[in-house]
Amino acid sequence: VLAGVGSLSLMDDHVVTEDDLNANFLIPPDDSIYGGRSRAEVCCESLIDFNPMVRVSVEKGKVESKLLASFNLS
Repeated sequence: VLAGVGSLSLMDDHVVTEDDLNANFLIPPDDSIYGGRSRAEVCCESLIDFNPMVRVSVEKGKVESKLLASFNLS
């Protein structure tokens, strides 16, 4: 994001936990910001603050299902 990529998509449906605060500097230590939200949603906001010119979005769902759909294996 700092280098100015055009866009970035995040996929992580796991809800933020206390353990994430120690492992991820993109998650602020204020539980009113992250309470009940996914890691991708919270990190998305932090990344936008780093460089508002980069389009950062959150994709819902599981990575595995998105990859299988993109290969059209049915």
